[in-house]
Amino acid sequence: MGGEVRCRIGRTTDRRRTMNVIWRAVCFRYERVELLFSDDEWFVFVDAPDRETAQEKLQVLLPAVLGVSADEVEHFYPRNEAELRRQAMCPDASPDLALLECGWENNQPQYLTREEVLFWVSSPHLQQRLIAALNAVSQEVADGHGA
Repeated sequence: MGGEVRCRIGRTTDRRRTMNVIWRAVCFRYERVELLFSDDEWFVFVDAPDRETAQEKLQVLLPAVLGVSADEVEHFYPRNEAELRRQAMCPDASPDLALLECGWENNQPQYLTREEVLFWVSSPHLQQRLIAALNAVSQEVADGHGA
């Protein structure tokens, strides 16, 4: 088991060396008819071993889920979890909270909420990490500590 695997997109990968990580991208639709959220953009999480694969997933999933042509949707700034942690403004917070950090206000980090995110992560372990981080953010909001 393991060894070489031929991916459907024509690349050869080695299972022992490629492990999916969480990627976050900002996504938007050009012709805003019915977005999933009230804002012009939203954050989509996918799992992939590298940036190229993450972008390919987004290019396929965005139009399919929204029911539009690929020309009507776009994504930018795909960042993996290591990049998101390095950019985090609150290094003392849980490492997975950095995946949801989206800004800074009133001397505290601001986090994405369930209304702003889509999780298209196939790995159960990675899904659970994202859900736990989102639940922690929801609890902070419920406790009155902001988002």
